[in-house]
Formats: sequence, structure tokens, C-alpha cells
Amino acid sequence: VRLDEKRHRARELAVALHDALERWDFRDAAALRELAARASRRSAAHEGLSAAALERDALALAEALLGNALPAHLARVEVLGRELPVLFRDPDGTAWNGTIDLLYRDADGALVVADYKTGHEPDGGAPEAYRAQLATYARGIAKVFPAEKAIALELIWLRSGRRERLRLESPA
Repeated sequence: VRLDEKRHRARELAVALHDALERWDFRDAAALRELAARASRRSAAHEGLSAAALERDALALAEALLGNALPAHLARVEVLGRELPVLFRDPDGTAWNGTIDLLYRDADGALVVADYKTGHEPDGGAPEAYRAQLATYARGIAKVFPAEKAIALELIWLRSGRRERLRLESPA
């Protein structure tokens, strides 16, 4: 498999899992498997990839997710939005847009802007590479929730279920 084909399949795996997680209740394991399988087949057909290979990868990632504590955690939080579009303009006129994978309120009452990661966790400081993206999303959310004192930034590694928090002290 060529490197560009591997990257293409990895990107479509992420698309399929994001699609499945947007619809999943974080409780029903069979539903996640079905959602991941359907989303991977749709994505493969749209992108001209092997449906069998992408579905196999999606189901393997779904099984890894189901085998860790993340679904139970997410089933307990107050989900405010999934695949939530963010569009705003900074005071300097810079326009921003993007999509927040998951916005939720945690057990402590804090708003959390979470970004799903479907790849393997990197060694070292990779979470910092995502900080600017998540900080931008937090600035957009702060405009909708101006009374929030702080918004947590979180990377969610789906394979391991590990959540990595970065905190913004003043999101505005």
C-alpha cells in the first residue's frame, strides 16, 4: 500500500468514526459497530477505497474504543454538541471556522471542547500541536457562553480511551 493511499485511508477512517460517534449514545456497543460499519462503507464508496478494508479498520477501532473506559465516561457527561460548527470573527477581523468534535459539560461543571484522535498516540509533545486549533474553538465557544470562567481543551485518543486536558485560563 502506497504512503498516500495509507494517508487517504487513515483520513477516511477518521471521517467514518467521527460520523459514527456523532450518532452514537456512548452506551450501545452493537449500535457503534453498526454505525461504524455503515459510515466506513459510505466513505469508501465516496472515495473509491476498498470498502472491506476500511470497514475492517473502522470495526477494529470501534472495538478498541469499546474495550476502554471512555464510553462510560462520555455516557455520564452532559453533551452539548457533536460535530458542532464554529464560525466567528476576532476583534481584529480574522474569520475562523471549524468543527468541534464534541462539546460537553463535565462532572465538575466545566465546558470541554474535545477533539477525537483516531491515530495512535504519539510519543512526546504532540498534544501541543493541537493546542492552537482547540484554543480557537474555545474562543468561539466563549462567545456563546460568555459567563464561563474557563473552558477545558481535551484530546480524546479513541484507541486507548485516554483523555488529555489542556486548559485555557481566559478563553475570550
